[in-house]
Amino acid sequence: MKKIISFGLLLVSCLLTACSGLPKETYTYETQDELAVSIEKTKVYDDKIVVCFSKGAFSEVEEVSCYNAEFEYIADDVAFEAKEDVLTVYSSQPDNISGMKITVNHYLYYQIRYLDSDAYAMLQGDWADDYGYFVSGDKEAFYTEAEKEKQKQLQEERKAEQARAYAMLEGEWDSEDGLTRIVFADSDKLSMEIYKYSEDGWDLSQTINGYSISLDEEAEPLCIEIEEARGYSMLYSFYLNKDKTEFTCNCVDGNFYKESSEEAE
Repeated sequence: MKKIISFGLLLVSCLLTACSGLPKETYTYETQDELAVSIEKTKVYDDKIVVCFSKGAFSEVEEVSCYNAEFEYIADDVAFEAKEDVLTVYSSQPDNISGMKITVNHYLYYQIRYLDSDAYAMLQGDWADDYGYFVSGDKEAFYTEAEKEKQKQLQEERKAEQARAYAMLEGEWDSEDGLTRIVFADSDKLSMEIYKYSEDGWDLSQTINGYSISLDEEAEPLCIEIEEARGYSMLYSFYLNKDKTEFTCNCVDGNFYKESSEEAE
């Protein structure tokens, strides 16, 4: 009888040991065709979470950041292993991990949400030197309705700020020596034209069309910045006086002045 009991205990112990290496939860997903890389399944263990990709996605991974279901950053989950189509993240609370940002290198990252459901969502960020990051994937599925509404609100606020900033610059500005003129005349293109004076009159020297404009009213003096393009690009800074009738900039030397409405009349 003792031998039977001992054998039974040994069998139970072996089964428990074997089961401890099994995932507590496994999520299997349908193939998604939006991106070149997709995820087949996610396995949650006691001390780690394993994400299985559809193909050899990783020759390298620089960084992995983890997030909970509310997409709040989980600071202590930083240890990971990436081998071709398997990403393993070690964690004291793997059940809390619902999303990840996988930075492969400077030129590529993946942002993933809803790993703990039957349908994950993923965005891919790619870098181009003349454009910056461009994001592809199913944004409609990735973001919540509240987040999409917030993004829309922020975009409208951003457009209003850009319009207000450009309005401060709009018009003609002449250098102190009268030989250079900067003209802001197209708010849609955020354009800036630089003219040089010669015997034949004003000659167009350079045209710059920006993709964004920002305003820092807390700076002293007030600062307006126009970024020429996304990616690696020139940033043009204009420092205005309190009356907004004079500025210095980093694109042309010297001070530039704008006639007041009374002087113009």
